[in-house]
Amino acid sequence: MYMSPKQHQPPVLAVGITETWLKSYISDARITVPGYNVLRADRECKIGGGCLLYVNTEIPITRQLSWSDRQTSLVTAFSEEQNLFLACVYRPPDTEDSSYTNALTKLQEEINFVSKENGVVPEIILMGDFNLPHMNWVCTSHPDRNSAKASPYHRTLELIDENFLEQLVLSPTRGNNILDLVLTNTPDYFANVETTESRLSDHK
Repeated sequence: MYMSPKQHQPPVLAVGITETWLKSYISDARITVPGYNVLRADRECKIGGGCLLYVNTEIPITRQLSWSDRQTSLVTAFSEEQNLFLACVYRPPDTEDSSYTNALTKLQEEINFVSKENGVVPEIILMGDFNLPHMNWVCTSHPDRNSAKASPYHRTLELIDENFLEQLVLSPTRGNNILDLVLTNTPDYFANVETTESRLSDHK
């Protein structure tokens, strides 16, 4: 998620990147972007994967979480001053259910914690590559509702329902599938959501 740095537009709030392929021996200094704090969750035990958030330095971060196993990766950032909760998720294709479930449990625990500590539900912006190709986001349904492969779809819908989220990306991000999502409980804050071609990725 980003906003174009055109004249008279607000600065970019945050950027979420998935499949970063970063490892612990790659320092933050090598990927620093001026004006942004970098928060990352590297997948150490396997090639590829990982995710990160670049958060504008004008947004003070008071709590953060980086979590990754051999499959799913999650990074979150919370600003008490802004009452803003940001998160980026990478779920590879064919991820084991336990991995994705653990990641979403961690994510929900963070949302619950900051909500309880501050006495109010934060503004949530959750982005990432969820690899849920069979989901119909117009009517929020998927074809394999009773199969073993339906679990990640159910888990994602439970997260959406529990936090009153809306999915904003409605055009394909890879092939004919919507794999990359933006979920938020403040959809009115988003004037426009676009997918664009990039030389850096096979996703839009």
